Amino acid sequence: MSQWFYLAQQSRDVPAQCDWLGPAEREVLAGLRFAKRRGDWLLGRWTAKLALERCCGSGNGALSRWEILPDANRVPRVFRDGWPCAQRISISHSNGNAFCAIAPGGNAIGCDIEQLAPRDSGFVDTFFTAAERRAVNAVPGDTERSALTTLIWSAKESTLKAILKGLSVDTRSVEVEPPPTPLALHGWRPLYARQPEEGGDFHGWWRRDERFVWTLVGEYSESEPVSLKQSGTSVRTEQLSGWQ
Repeated sequence: MSQWFYLAQQSRDVPAQCDWLGPAEREVLAGLRFAKRRGDWLLGRWTAKLALERCCGSGNGALSRWEILPDANRVPRVFRDGWPCAQRISISHSNGNAFCAIAPGGNAIGCDIEQLAPRDSGFVDTFFTAAERRAVNAVPGDTERSALTTLIWSAKESTLKAILKGLSVDTRSVEVEPPPTPLALHGWRPLYARQPEEGGDFHGWWRRDERFVWTLVGEYSESEPVSLKQSGTSVRTEQLSGWQ
């Protein structure tokens, strides 16, 4: 069984100084021209590095020892003191909020955060499968219909991140099993998706608050994700195996 960990942060949490970045990350930051892109990138890196330190670090707060750099497919890879780590992470951000999920031991993981917002029928027709469209159209009320649409879309993004494809493939290649509506507020609930081209069934978790939907998808995890909001979360030794 794979245990997942997560952390959420906001733009106001990011320090003004960038001494928590590693040398290679500073080079990446220097190449980002637009303020919004820089802000989103910094927020995502801050969230991920803080999550890694709390989950599997030494606790001394030396975030610059961690570096998160994209591989050739733009997938974030984790390094510590210049050495690649087995931990898989996923990062997402939306409207000044960031979300990072960690799967120790290199297990597949994908996460996404989406702001609740109306999406028209053209969006659903273009990106959803026939079964997903039927589920959305069967929901009475604009608010709950928008919430379910946002959840399905977020789950698709998380699944495609978990299989390292992202939005480079047709989102209809993933089919999400819609949960019962109305979607409950707060608390993690199970999520299921299928992507036949990459081995079939995927398991995950979702939650909804007043503004956002959060999803995680990966290899099967029986227990809900563990929050890293408080420092000191420990990971079992066998989960940390795989340093390269």
